[in-house]
Amino acid sequence: MKNFNLKTTIASTALAAVMAVGTGVSANEVKPISAVDETHIMLVNSDVNLYINSLPASTNAKEFDGKMMLPLRSVCEALGMNIGWDAESRTITIEKLPIYITCTPDADGYTFAKTAPQLLGSAPVLENGTTYVPMNFATEILGAKLIEENGEISIITEAEEAPASDVNEAVLTSVGESKITLYDIKFGEVVANIVEETVINDIDGNKIALADIAEGTLLEVKYANFMTMSLPPITNALEIKVVSQQQYEVMNETVVSTEAREGYTAVTVGDKENPTMQTVLNYPSDKKVVNVDGTDAEHTALAEGTKIIAVASTNSTRSIPAQRSAYFIRIAE
Repeated sequence: MKNFNLKTTIASTALAAVMAVGTGVSANEVKPISAVDETHIMLVNSDVNLYINSLPASTNAKEFDGKMMLPLRSVCEALGMNIGWDAESRTITIEKLPIYITCTPDADGYTFAKTAPQLLGSAPVLENGTTYVPMNFATEILGAKLIEENGEISIITEAEEAPASDVNEAVLTSVGESKITLYDIKFGEVVANIVEETVINDIDGNKIALADIAEGTLLEVKYANFMTMSLPPITNALEIKVVSQQQYEVMNETVVSTEAREGYTAVTVGDKENPTMQTVLNYPSDKKVVNVDGTDAEHTALAEGTKIIAVASTNSTRSIPAQRSAYFIRIAE
């Protein structure tokens, strides 16, 4: 079995015929697109059965010149998405609010929620009036799980999946042009799109720009009511607020030892044989450890050899080993 997940979309010579069905646009209103020529397709293998959330797709997947492709309309409509075509801007839209995907003919570039175009490594293919897109459209753009097994392809996804709480604490780990990567204390790594509706405030509630926030800042983030099933999951950030002036770091470490002390547990991590390569993370006794499955655990779960992800202050003592304050600890595996 091949199982593809998202970590981390259409063109045709007769796109009008493909997109006009069910979109309210007449095929006569859309000019054929001549940049893609069906005669360029040298090899078309037999259809491959395609299932979407366990139901047969209306159009099967197909292999072109050794690369398997997915029928765009069949996949998107099976997931309840609306497909539109704007002849003036030559833009295809795939929409199921708050999800909004756009792309343009003859271009390997697909946007998700107004982000920069994402390359999928293959141009669309038109065959007998059906537009096909690369298989990683399902994983990297739709955030679905894709499985090849027994000569069949299955796309597995769910409707929008709301986070468990309205506001989550997270550390800003990287900033892109229109998206940020966070280490969310509940969900782990999350990619959040910065959209027009995103409101960003400093610790005093004053509006600021994303550029005013440094990586390592602890934030409160309110997400949109969807989160893709990809790894990492993708969502939109609706509200961002700075909650601390202190800087934090996300640490991937292995536990060397633990010692219960008054008010906190001293968790030593790093190289067991080399104290100079160790750090003591002081973790408050009233804070739970989070298991890999998201459930709460006691500090006793931090046994020797346990791999953890810790959100810790960048401030440390000059002792050997150095000591730092841990804000959050999650068991990694």
